[in-house]
Amino acid sequence: MKKVILGIAVSGAMVLATNVYAGPYAVASIGQTQIESDLEVDYSPDIFQSAKDTDTYFSIGFGYLVNKNFSVEVAYNDFGEGSDSVASDGIDTIYLDTEISSLSVSAQGSVLFGEAFSILGRIGAERWNADFDIGMNGFDFYDNDDSGVDLFYGIGASYALNKSLSIVARYDVHKMDASDTLSYAGVKANFDVDLEVFSLGAQLTF
Repeated sequence: MKKVILGIAVSGAMVLATNVYAGPYAVASIGQTQIESDLEVDYSPDIFQSAKDTDTYFSIGFGYLVNKNFSVEVAYNDFGEGSDSVASDGIDTIYLDTEISSLSVSAQGSVLFGEAFSILGRIGAERWNADFDIGMNGFDFYDNDDSGVDLFYGIGASYALNKSLSIVARYDVHKMDASDTLSYAGVKANFDVDLEVFSLGAQLTF
C-alpha cells in the first residue's frame, strides 16, 4: 500500500513539474505601427503612390500557456491611423487616411534560454476593421470602411522578472487586402495595407 501511495505521489509531482509553466495570462503592449497603404482604382491602377505614416500601437490580450514552449492568445489590436499624400500635380494634392484595428487569435512557440530569457515566434489570424478616407486639399470626398480576415506573423523575446511577470518585446507583420466601391461614382477601389509593428509589453501569468 505504501508503494502505491508513493507511486501516486511521484506521478503527481512529475505532472506538476511538467506543467509548471501552464496557466492563463494577460498581456498589454504599446509600441509603434509603420503603416503603408496602397490605393488602386480600376480605371487607372498606377496613378497613386503609397501612403506611408507611423502611429501609436496598443494591444491587450489574454492567453493560455499550454507548456513552457507553446501558448495560444486572443487579443484586441489598435494599429492607429496613418495619413499621407498619394498623388499631386503641384496644385491639387490627394490624401489617403487609413485607420485600422483587429481582433486576433494566434499560436506562439518559445525556446527558453536559461531560467528567464525566451525567443518567441507566432502566427495567427485576425478579423480586421479599417476606415479609409480620401481627401483633396483638406476636403474629404470619400469615406468608407471595410473588414476582412487575414493572417499575420511575428517574432519576439521575453524576459521573466519573476514567476508571474515578464517583459515581452515583439515585431509583427500584418497584411490586409480590402476592396470597396467609391459610392459617388461606382468606381471599384482596392486598398492594400501593410503594417509593421514594434511593441513592448508586460505579461502577467496567473
